[in-house]
Amino acid sequence: MKNRVLAMYLRSSMEQNVNKRNIRNIDESDTIANQRSLLKEYTIKKGLDDYRVIEYVDDGHTGTNFERPAFLKLIDDAKKGLVQAVIVKDFSRMGRDYIGIGDYLEQFFPVMGIRVISVNDNWDSAEHPGQTLGLDASFRTILYEMYSRDLSKKRQSSNRVRNKKGVFSAALTPYGYGKAEDNIHQFVIIPDEAEVVKRIFREFISGRESADIAKLLTLENVLTPSAKNYMSRENTAQPTEFWTPYAVRRILKDERYTGTMITNRYHKNFSDRYMKRNAPSEWMYFPEQHEAIISKED
Repeated sequence: MKNRVLAMYLRSSMEQNVNKRNIRNIDESDTIANQRSLLKEYTIKKGLDDYRVIEYVDDGHTGTNFERPAFLKLIDDAKKGLVQAVIVKDFSRMGRDYIGIGDYLEQFFPVMGIRVISVNDNWDSAEHPGQTLGLDASFRTILYEMYSRDLSKKRQSSNRVRNKKGVFSAALTPYGYGKAEDNIHQFVIIPDEAEVVKRIFREFISGRESADIAKLLTLENVLTPSAKNYMSRENTAQPTEFWTPYAVRRILKDERYTGTMITNRYHKNFSDRYMKRNAPSEWMYFPEQHEAIISKED
């Protein structure tokens, strides 16, 4: 029985994910499948078959912070003495914060007696007992962070240009709209969802409260906005099967249903884990950018 555990840590960032409606530029070598293949090949080549391999996978998580479920589980298991070695494709998979990475590689893992292997960085702590990373490996971790910061700045600059032109660039479209097959920046109406939107407005204008409308739609098993996004695979969060007053009010307040495109609603900086909502005063409005579902009068 293999008593020693080799933790195979795999991470791909949100920017490297691909979905069927919004294809982004990715480095194929950094996908989860390719990382797994590379590391398995390495373990065979280096004769590490005396370890029991356990995977820790963070798919769709940025490397600019360490608040990742699988990574936190790996660290927790390491503290409990359940992990004897860790292997990654390169240090950037573990993280892109060079100070944080340095703390883990030069303090935490050595203190816990855990072997660390980074394949592409040609580093195996078992071959350098008692030594620090060295100049070359340390410089690599700095480059990883610099690359992430530069990429973040370029992305923000690109988003600002698109925002000023009224170009839609978010992952999710409003309920009632989808993305054109030949242009992911253009809204197209989804007829059955659009009818639900029109009905919500009719019911509200006739005097129904948002809570009553939500109850009515739930009783009729009408597809919810979160279920729509989940089915499109553009959102992996667990969908709600019932309508809420908040979901109804959100549709009633969304001016995009009049054909107006609204940009610059959110932003995300290098160190942010989630998108942050801008103040409404910073939003940019572009009328008649797509087919309206609701009249401006309504």
